[in-house]
Amino acid sequence: MKALVLTHPDVTRTNLLSVADTIPGAWPGLKLAAFLLLLAGWKATQGTALLGVSRMGLWQWMTTANRAGLAAWQPARHLGRPPRLSTAQQQQLELTLLQSPAQVGLPRPRWEGPLVAEYVRQTCGVKLSVRQAQRWLRRLGFVLLQPTYRYVPAKKSGPVRFTKHIKKKLRQALASAGRRVVLFADEAGFTLHAKLGRVWAKRGSRPIVWTRSQHRARLNLFGWVHPLSGERGLMTAAHGNTAAFMQFLEQILVAYPTPLIQLWVDNASWHKGEVVTTWLKTHGRLKLFYHPPYHPELNCQEPVWKRIRYEVTTGLYATQLAAVERSIRDTVASWSNEKVKRFCVAKCKLN
Repeated sequence: MKALVLTHPDVTRTNLLSVADTIPGAWPGLKLAAFLLLLAGWKATQGTALLGVSRMGLWQWMTTANRAGLAAWQPARHLGRPPRLSTAQQQQLELTLLQSPAQVGLPRPRWEGPLVAEYVRQTCGVKLSVRQAQRWLRRLGFVLLQPTYRYVPAKKSGPVRFTKHIKKKLRQALASAGRRVVLFADEAGFTLHAKLGRVWAKRGSRPIVWTRSQHRARLNLFGWVHPLSGERGLMTAAHGNTAAFMQFLEQILVAYPTPLIQLWVDNASWHKGEVVTTWLKTHGRLKLFYHPPYHPELNCQEPVWKRIRYEVTTGLYATQLAAVERSIRDTVASWSNEKVKRFCVAKCKLN
């Protein structure tokens, strides 16, 4: 009689044991095979070498079998209560939470613990506490995140074209040996009313930030940043208007005597118009470009303003705008160029 031989190259001992790791219930079958080999007179070392288990593992199997007999092969009972929501209910809840409450007929702008508990009670007939509803949110992969603005009129194609265009301009600036620069500019306002942010405090206490709630007094700043070098600058203005923008452009020309300056700004009304167009015709070194409408995240100056608010004006109590301006200028001057390059390139996705 011809001997039975496995000839397929994939059917090897190593591959078979790997398959056993992926199939639920395969290892109990290997345990049975090990005991059959022992009962057939095989030595323990031979069985462990064949099945790919350690001697200690085989000893633990034998100890359990000697103590419990055939009951050792019964599946172990899982401790604890079963989940109150079935698998189908969990899947449906996850799909629902990906929508806004208004889309499922609930008059609320966002999901919260009490609303989730009420929704589960109405749809699944399961009563959950607010804390249990929050645990279910985390179990389904949801976390608390601060949303970002998305302007309704914004077009999806704008950022794609802009990114390709600006990366080309940056490569040209790098290869120009200092004959051209690419700058980003924007305006921001700061008041004497302190911006609140999260701070460390003793449990049970409430942090306090003093303020006179003065919103009318406003510090207007024009800012620019060179994302390739990390250079940046600020200019104080009485108002954000065309006259102040023209003064700002004059400062840019003085700061950069290069043959070509490419300045990117947003679509504010004072960045356009006949006055600006006429001025640009007489100052050919400076070329003005505009971001896609309703996409402030594409301006590299925006991360600078965000960093200033985080490091300076959050939680700051000041009695005069001059003190706010001094703190801002001191902080910006203390930054290294490498630091500015890092958060500008990362936030504007220029890398």
